[in-house]
Amino acid sequence: MKHEKTLDAIGTVPTWHTPADARAKLSEIIGGFVKTATSAPETSEEDCAVLALKVTAGLGKTATTLRAIARHGEALLARGHVLFYVPTLDLAERAHSEFLRLAPDIPSRVIRGREALRPYDKSKQMCENADLAKKIAGFVPSVTQALCRGVDADENFVESSCASECPYLAQKDVSGPHVVFLSHAYLTVRPPDRRRFPGRAAGRG
Repeated sequence: MKHEKTLDAIGTVPTWHTPADARAKLSEIIGGFVKTATSAPETSEEDCAVLALKVTAGLGKTATTLRAIARHGEALLARGHVLFYVPTLDLAERAHSEFLRLAPDIPSRVIRGREALRPYDKSKQMCENADLAKKIAGFVPSVTQALCRGVDADENFVESSCASECPYLAQKDVSGPHVVFLSHAYLTVRPPDRRRFPGRAAGRG
């Protein structure tokens, strides 16, 4: 069949790399960015360097970033926490497992929310009063201080009966900088503690 008219192109055709070339380029870019973070001047979070990559799904963004952090882990942690965000807690746990394989000697952990299930007892939530905590969250400056532990009007430390063995609170008491794996739900809240952190990595899965 002969067509009298042809359609004009509405955009340019992208130049595609082979998977091997694309992975090599990805490793070069991410590796260089992470290495720079080990010695970059301290800045506010608003002014810190940012790297955003539009990459085909499945190419290896997460794995490449994990390898780079593992390679420079000691230098990064000397400056503070490294926060590694992924869409879900399940993906955070999987990324953490892979990181442990790559760098078993680099301090790392997963942060779980109050409603998450305990890793060693899936029948219980991290917080025994997770439902109540959720209800009051919008009415108090700090759920932890209002419900769990804090200082009273007489400057005495007080805590609830479940606070001393609470696995959720125990996460806040871990000392020293870590590579911390979190879900995207934590992107809009304060990091696990107030120590400095040289980098955040956020992936889409």
